[in-house]
Amino acid sequence: ESGVRSQESGVRSQEFRSSGGRRKKKEQRRKNKEERTKNKEQRTKNKEQRTKKKEERTKKKEQRRIVYYQLPITNYQLPIP
Repeated sequence: ESGVRSQESGVRSQEFRSSGGRRKKKEQRRKNKEERTKNKEQRTKNKEQRTKKKEERTKKKEQRRIVYYQLPITNYQLPIP
């Protein structure tokens, strides 16, 4: 059994070496981290844009409402025949 185990570890170390080893994995981890950070920043930027647009829409709606209530009442009276 010990022979089999040593053989397995040998195979494993061979795979490890062929994959570029520790440095390659470290590099990949760093790249992944950078990618995640970039994605996170993009999400926050998108979120901010959405909230900004939403606020603008509500502001416009509010303005329309105010204008509607400020209109003189005479416009709504039926003309006297």
